[in-house]
Amino acid sequence: MIIFAWFHRGNFQIYLAFSLLAFGSLAIVPASMLGGTTILASSMAFLLLSMKSVLVPGGIYQVYIASRDLRGMGFLVVYTVLAVTGAFVLPRAFAGQISAYPAAGFVQPIPIYPSGSNFNQSINLIISCGVAVTFFVLARAENFAYRFAAALIWAGGAVIITGVADMVSPFTGLGGVLEQFRTASYIFMTDNVVLGARRIIGLMPEASSYGTLAAAIGGALLFCRNAFPDRDKWRVAIPIGALCLVLSALSTSSSAYGALAVTGALLVADGFFRLVNGSPKQKAAALRELWFAFCVGMIFICVIVANEGFREFAVRMVETTVLKKSQSTSFAERSAWTFYGMVAFKESMGLGVGIGSVRTSNFFVNVLASTGVVGAVLFGIYVFQVFLAKVWSNNPVDFELTHGLKLSILVAFVGMYLAGTSPDFGVFLGAAFGAIMGISYFSTKHAAKDSV
Repeated sequence: MIIFAWFHRGNFQIYLAFSLLAFGSLAIVPASMLGGTTILASSMAFLLLSMKSVLVPGGIYQVYIASRDLRGMGFLVVYTVLAVTGAFVLPRAFAGQISAYPAAGFVQPIPIYPSGSNFNQSINLIISCGVAVTFFVLARAENFAYRFAAALIWAGGAVIITGVADMVSPFTGLGGVLEQFRTASYIFMTDNVVLGARRIIGLMPEASSYGTLAAAIGGALLFCRNAFPDRDKWRVAIPIGALCLVLSALSTSSSAYGALAVTGALLVADGFFRLVNGSPKQKAAALRELWFAFCVGMIFICVIVANEGFREFAVRMVETTVLKKSQSTSFAERSAWTFYGMVAFKESMGLGVGIGSVRTSNFFVNVLASTGVVGAVLFGIYVFQVFLAKVWSNNPVDFELTHGLKLSILVAFVGMYLAGTSPDFGVFLGAAFGAIMGISYFSTKHAAKDSV
């Protein structure tokens, strides 16, 4: 299907790539054939999309311009070059001198040495950066915002289908079918149970990865809801986004619950901001949405209060996954990963030990531990640029999409703060980064031309 999408002239390749985000356990080629390197189907789909964009007339030049311009993708490209270079230099420079939890496998810290994980994570980071540059270039197209919004629908649909399939698999015999899509060289937490409830992982390796993905995609759809026509907004975007958030909650992941809490807070804050500062049309829409959210919330609270068994189960679930999380073995284990990541950063004198050399449970700590102070500063500057990017366009869809994507990035960062194991920001954030910066960059150029 990925090959078919390559030859398709429409938007199917973008839609397929976004759909495959939910297939985080599907490797396109068995890892044994690639020396242990895992290339996911989603990464391959986005990689081919990037290659196709480069091969169009003028594509290479556009990528070159975007990559060298510090107002565009320059800082992210420099961060990636630095990180990939460090992956092959730093593990050799500090070989045997610094100990940390490696990116794969071990349950205790071991001395750092060059490994296949350095190459594997370098490839993943290059693909993520390539996706960001690709979407920056694609943002030149007049209808780009509509295509990106539609792709979010496909991603949300895939999250729902895989989540529901995993949820009903013990009762329907779908388990064998789902196993055919779990070909990556990961450890799959398919049978984890919390308080007697089986955790939903969809076609991701574990509950936290599925829960945070569902929260990110669901949040993106709700944040970008105004990028859709009114009919599609209420009939498609909001229902699919809400279902993604429900499935995120059913994953019983503490990382997902953190992302959900931030999603809810941002939705309410965004609604009140529009209610106070928006145009009359925006104020009316915001009031309608806030009233709808209030009614849904009150119905949910009434259901919990009225059903004693459900109420007790919900309280115990929150206690187990959130309030008493610090007493769990997984919390102790993940805290140790992050602690040794910071130790590696300090012992490397702020240079880092190379991507793929250390595993943490915090994306931002891993950026420090893997790429050092310089890498962290470069990535921080780029993220700062993303959030400062303004849209100078008469098309409200451009503004609504970039505004919503910025909020969804914050949600993704919460999940990555709580459970990020590598300095790779991933293809979804790469697409969001590129879309925001591209729409801002090209709208600014058009506005400058119009003013002349």
